[in-house]
Amino acid sequence: MRRLFAVLAATLCAVLAVEFGFRALGPRPYRRPVLRDETDRVVDLGEVIAFFRDDEAGVPAEPRNGIKPGFHARFCYDRPRWDYFDADGCVEVSINSLGFRDEEFPLAKPEGEWRVLAIGDSFTFAQGCRAEDGWTEVLEDLLRARRGGAVQVMNAGFTGGGSWPQEYAPWVLAHALAFQPDLVIYGMCLNDVDRRVPMLAWEKVWDGSAVGEPWLGGCSALLNYVQRRRKQAQLFETRPPDIGALIEADPAPWSANQDALRAIHGHLSAAGVPFLIAVFPMLSVLGDGYPYAGLHAAVARFCAEEGIDTVDLYPRFKGLRDRDLWVHPFDQHPNPVAQRLFALGIDEHLAR
Repeated sequence: MRRLFAVLAATLCAVLAVEFGFRALGPRPYRRPVLRDETDRVVDLGEVIAFFRDDEAGVPAEPRNGIKPGFHARFCYDRPRWDYFDADGCVEVSINSLGFRDEEFPLAKPEGEWRVLAIGDSFTFAQGCRAEDGWTEVLEDLLRARRGGAVQVMNAGFTGGGSWPQEYAPWVLAHALAFQPDLVIYGMCLNDVDRRVPMLAWEKVWDGSAVGEPWLGGCSALLNYVQRRRKQAQLFETRPPDIGALIEADPAPWSANQDALRAIHGHLSAAGVPFLIAVFPMLSVLGDGYPYAGLHAAVARFCAEEGIDTVDLYPRFKGLRDRDLWVHPFDQHPNPVAQRLFALGIDEHLAR
């Protein structure tokens, strides 16, 4: 009995040592990303559009984007992986006097300049990236090198303070032509088709959600970690269903967004301004069984029927490891590597 007691006591001490060692030295859960303004006001990243949107209701009266002019803020992340973040894990955001996340430029186009107006959501705004790493700025450099002249790609991400075509259209119809664009490119994130479209094709369990009943009631940090890793590995191996089924079951949101895109295309066409839709992939399961293929097909059909120029950028991403393209584990927006792939695909299409 004494030997048995000694074995049990030693085992308990070893288990406790491992548990407390893991709590002290093991991986810590990530804190959620936040936004900070110049007054150090802090809000959750999920409020990004409301955070940057101008206080003025509706479409601005004068030609400018619906983002706060002259606003400065920071995207801040817990232990970011990439080296472009500052020592606090943040990246700066500056909005110019016209409400664009861009350098200052005049409303009137200078003589000899070729202008591109880029509209879209957080993918175009380059959430979680430096401005110079966003696809609009990279494309600007590519076009300057190829065309050999002055080029301005104006980043109107969060177009008019909105987040999908139904909200972009009023701003485009009211103000886009005032910037005298030679081309308008709409960077289309797939949740612009329908807001129910998730950025991740499978549930994430890093924060403990979607795991199920925790082992031993969740009292062990080590077991909680093992359980989450095991569940996530199972999800990674599961082929998710085609998310295109969303719009087949309820086509109303996509139908309304198609009407908005028709209005944008018609308005620009009447002014002789070309319109290009660049379709961005969701950065999740980028290989066999890519679950967003049905959405890409729906957009391609619509553009073909309407005679809208389009480029699908998924082929550049097929087979890549999705997590290497994210800003952060808690923010699956495209990082500078993915942003550059967007720009290269658009530039190649324009060259053709």
